[in-house]
Amino acid sequence: MISPNKIVSYPLGHEESGSLHVFGNAKDATNVVIMCPGYPDDQTVFYPLAQRLSALGLLVGIVCLPGYDRTLRHDLWSFLDIADGLREAIQVLRQNVQPELKLFGIFHDWGCVVGTMYANRAVAIKDREELIPDRLILLDVLLSPRGARRSSLSKRTVYQGMVFVLYQIPLAFAFWFHRYISKTLACAVLSMTGLVIPLLLLNHPTDLKHLEERQALQAPQLAYPYYHAWKSLFTLQTKEFAYCYLPKDLTSMPVLFLHGQHKKIPLHVQQGEDVLNREHDKGNKSKVVAMPNGGHWFYLSNLDECWGHIEAFLK
Repeated sequence: MISPNKIVSYPLGHEESGSLHVFGNAKDATNVVIMCPGYPDDQTVFYPLAQRLSALGLLVGIVCLPGYDRTLRHDLWSFLDIADGLREAIQVLRQNVQPELKLFGIFHDWGCVVGTMYANRAVAIKDREELIPDRLILLDVLLSPRGARRSSLSKRTVYQGMVFVLYQIPLAFAFWFHRYISKTLACAVLSMTGLVIPLLLLNHPTDLKHLEERQALQAPQLAYPYYHAWKSLFTLQTKEFAYCYLPKDLTSMPVLFLHGQHKKIPLHVQQGEDVLNREHDKGNKSKVVAMPNGGHWFYLSNLDECWGHIEAFLK
């Protein structure tokens, strides 16, 4: 069984604390890695990758979305709140390491949204150098470039948009019902979503097994990111997504995007993939890799192949 070297707390908003699972030794660290998964995972989902990273001499810290390790309330956290917490976790992780060590970020699912927002904000506000990621690794979710526009929508784009609505709106409503109306009704809505997600998105055995093991469909309180995202959209709270775009300077902050091919609908924007491919064609480090036979949790089912790309990118 894989276990972290230690678990420490870091401050979050609302007088709460999060858990930072640490792999490696700060004294001998060669560089620093912060990791954050998304729905519906806690820190343990990244243990296999963290163990391999620490074996290379990296100091690795894993957080999860607040409450996903069942330690905090689930109705308080906006994306900016989570980005603030990520900054606090990085500061705690870097307390006993040399300031010149580079910081790498590895994120999955909603963690990609929060991690990218954090990185863009750190650059925009000219945060301390040791708190600005040197490289990002995004798993399964990729944002579009800032200010990107489409002159016309393809049938595939329209279809993807419909799928997003069909699986995300019920998750958002499930949280709303759980928070304000009835937990029983929330679970009923979520059970219907449990039929939709495998039908529309997931058809890989690892994905279905992992979703069942996490019992996410029995925990409507975990769906708060979907609630906050759609609430912000309908109420025009654009501040919530102020830094939600692909990093602009991919020379100083290259991005490795890994995603599984074995999904019915990908969770990334083609414009973002095109930008990374152009960077790669120029000879820069940014790159897009599609994992054959990989699903949503391809870094579990295709760990060895995924690790090869990650190790090469971080060298």
